[in-house]
Amino acid sequence: MLKYLEEYHRPRDLRQALTLLKRKEIPTHVLAGGTELVLSKSPNIRAVVDLSALGLDSIEIGDTVRFGAMVRLQTLVSNPDVKALANGMISEAARREGTYAIRNLATVGGTIAVSNSTSTLMVMLLVLDTQVEINGESDQKVSLENLLEKKGKYIASNILTAAEFPNPNGWGFGLWTVAKLESDEPILVAAAAVKKENGKASDVRIALGGVHRRPIRVREMEKLLLEAGTIDEMTKVMPKLSEMISPRGNLRASGEYRKEVAPVAARRALTMAWEA
Repeated sequence: MLKYLEEYHRPRDLRQALTLLKRKEIPTHVLAGGTELVLSKSPNIRAVVDLSALGLDSIEIGDTVRFGAMVRLQTLVSNPDVKALANGMISEAARREGTYAIRNLATVGGTIAVSNSTSTLMVMLLVLDTQVEINGESDQKVSLENLLEKKGKYIASNILTAAEFPNPNGWGFGLWTVAKLESDEPILVAAAAVKKENGKASDVRIALGGVHRRPIRVREMEKLLLEAGTIDEMTKVMPKLSEMISPRGNLRASGEYRKEVAPVAARRALTMAWEA
């Protein structure tokens, strides 16, 4: 448990934090909630920069929804304004990230940085069309989808400061997980978002976890669903999803099982979103 740690820093200024991270003389890492970092036995973690004093724990809800990187996952579960968003699916996704004790430590930014393949919150953030604010040599915003594809490029020596997305008012959302027990880490996660107009879908988003090394948007499937238009027709084309993924197996489930179950989970998430 960080047996090689030599330095602990808790800066109150973001630029000071970034300066510490860029040092070459000692390997330095960001400390957010610490649920992953403190378990590491890596000899390369010699110094940590604790972000808890940087004021990154605010939630702002307007035309855009903004979660500071240090917002605890339990806050997303219990905050009434967050619970009112996306027919409760953001709060539900955060609830499924772990036990109460873990959720009180884990943060939005830390969850994004780790980007566990079966993270329910990450899959939900993908269908919310989330942008991630990154501070470093050049401050920027990138789509969560882009960040996941090129995580090393964006995270090295930078600090994730916030996640934001358009207010989801007018959309329906659904989330479905496949697990042996509800308390287990999911084998597979599916999230869906639907916007309707005159009884037909005007926009559709589908994201999956557990079928790739990172959570993914399945844009080819989204195009087919949008063309289908209604929930009955979308249900008919959903089996094609299995042709668009190539999941690998592990000790928890085979790739074949994930490939077979993904369209079922996605269909259930989509039905929830349609009926929301």
